[in-house]
Amino acid sequence: MPPAFGVSDNSGFKASHRPDGQCPNTMDESAPYKLKYEVYPEDGIYVARCLDIAVASDGASDAEAVANLREAIELYFARNAEAVLSEHDDAD
Repeated sequence: MPPAFGVSDNSGFKASHRPDGQCPNTMDESAPYKLKYEVYPEDGIYVARCLDIAVASDGASDAEAVANLREAIELYFARNAEAVLSEHDDAD
């Protein structure tokens, strides 16, 4: 079976922008962005791999693999945001 490709409207993570084209001053001013992923069977499970960032997950079904990938992406961004914020606080 060939890999399935998809696009996730990951509304939990937002790319910052403003209608006037300026950078926002707060994190509240943002818009959703989409991440591409593929799903394929491998050794009796389904693997879901993000094509935009180095994150992958698996599951017993393709739907479970995608749900697990979404969770892994959320954790990836949350942990990286914490690291960036921590580095910023250390610089002050």
